[in-house]
Amino acid sequence: MNYQSSVHEEQLMVEQLVALNHLSLGFSLPLPESKVAAELVTSLLLISEKQNPLIWLQNERGAFCAWFTLTLCLKLGERMRLSRERIIDTHQRWSVAQTTTLTGLESMQNALFGNLLEATKAWPSYELWDNTLVEPYQQDQLRLTLQDMQRQAALPPNPHPTFSVQNRRDVFVLCDLLRLPTTTDPLSWLLEERRDIIAYITLASLLDYILPSSRMIIASFPTDLQSSSPMLLHVGNSFEVKLQRVVNLQLGFTIDLDVHYTIPKQQRSFLSHQLAEEPERFLRWEGFEHIVDTNGHFYVPQVITHRTQMIDNKRCQGNLTLVCWPPLTEPTELLLQTRPVALSLYETPVFMVEGRLIHTQSTVPRPSIPIDTELQAHVIIGPT
Repeated sequence: MNYQSSVHEEQLMVEQLVALNHLSLGFSLPLPESKVAAELVTSLLLISEKQNPLIWLQNERGAFCAWFTLTLCLKLGERMRLSRERIIDTHQRWSVAQTTTLTGLESMQNALFGNLLEATKAWPSYELWDNTLVEPYQQDQLRLTLQDMQRQAALPPNPHPTFSVQNRRDVFVLCDLLRLPTTTDPLSWLLEERRDIIAYITLASLLDYILPSSRMIIASFPTDLQSSSPMLLHVGNSFEVKLQRVVNLQLGFTIDLDVHYTIPKQQRSFLSHQLAEEPERFLRWEGFEHIVDTNGHFYVPQVITHRTQMIDNKRCQGNLTLVCWPPLTEPTELLLQTRPVALSLYETPVFMVEGRLIHTQSTVPRPSIPIDTELQAHVIIGPT
């Protein structure tokens, strides 16, 4: 893939899409039941590997991305309402201290969603990627449902909400949608004001649907294929990677890595106090995005665990696990690659709502910090 993104999440999704085009024989993708969604998967797999799929989605499937994102947000709103009812039922049997914690949570939720989660009325339950996802997309029903949620939320109208500008997760797109004036068409607004965000959300959701979950892969039984003893993959002045092991499973395989790195000088003063408190939220190496065997078969990686800590005011150490799909079927040699070698920068946005600072637990990826041009490593996989 020639396209490069400065944000690791985007780069990983691009590499995952490329890998799906180069799977070994015998492995196929579970296409969505919806014909329009299945056609979208096929079209994405056919575009040139030199092309940015996120830009392609904006230009060629923008209307679909807007409809899908609105559907996703409405489903999220209903799910949060039901979840809140269960939380309150549980907390009614808790102590005063625990109830105080719930009060703080309710206060934050009210600031973000108004009275939405206090609704007793059930909204339509929209399904994603299945056979209910058909054209012409039931646009009128979606608009009516959003208007109903807006009335319930009772938030001051704002033609220019900015929650999802700071954090592109679906929950913050919902925060914006709840604040739009009722005269603003939500689908047109998403298409015109959040083109990049709805493309990101659509692609992320699509990959999440068609790829086996990392939890399911890890729960499968091991096979007799794995790497040999731990080995250094890379040693440099500012970056060191050690492979602990590769373990093949029935549904995929895992790669356990240890990493030591030095924070670039220009970033130390900005990051040192934050990294000392919550390093996993601000700066970390994400592992390898490109994994291929000697037969030219690709594997789709997902990062599942991260542990990072400061050694001193400029050095960090940590470990991470990659979960990859599909599984290895025979002894082979794996090429692990990342280009460029970069440290991902994460921030936790703080929102100002009606004069109050709202701290969320959601981290946001920012442009990565490159520390080298490329890292390649070869790992022999054989029977135990």
